[in-house]
Amino acid sequence: MTERLRVTVRGWLGPETPLQPWHVVIFALQCVFLFVSYQHHDIGHTGGAGFVWLSGHVADFYDACKVTAGLHNYLPSTTLVFALWDLPLWLLGVVKAPELFTGPINFWFKLLPTAVMFGCAPVLFAIGKELGPTS
Repeated sequence: MTERLRVTVRGWLGPETPLQPWHVVIFALQCVFLFVSYQHHDIGHTGGAGFVWLSGHVADFYDACKVTAGLHNYLPSTTLVFALWDLPLWLLGVVKAPELFTGPINFWFKLLPTAVMFGCAPVLFAIGKELGPTS
């Protein structure tokens, strides 16, 4: 069954081709399009919860999140990464208190997962080449 599936996928994808510069350009254009055009309220909530850490609420993190942004469903480690990402905005005084954020600050929040995805792309490409169909 597995070999039959591999032949079908290989026939659909065609022969193996190395990564070309235009692949990177198309991927970057897709990242920019998705970065600008899509917005989910969760990124504003999660990024905003990073400011709860920065305002000193460590022991009462979840209780403080209920006051500023409502129920928070993520592990503290995820929010801590966003707190480190939010640190420049906090230090420059762009943000003075945790709240639910909308508008331009959300683009800052969205930049973190977009940069991580873009940075992981070569690794995912290498894994795909290793696990994908062979010619």
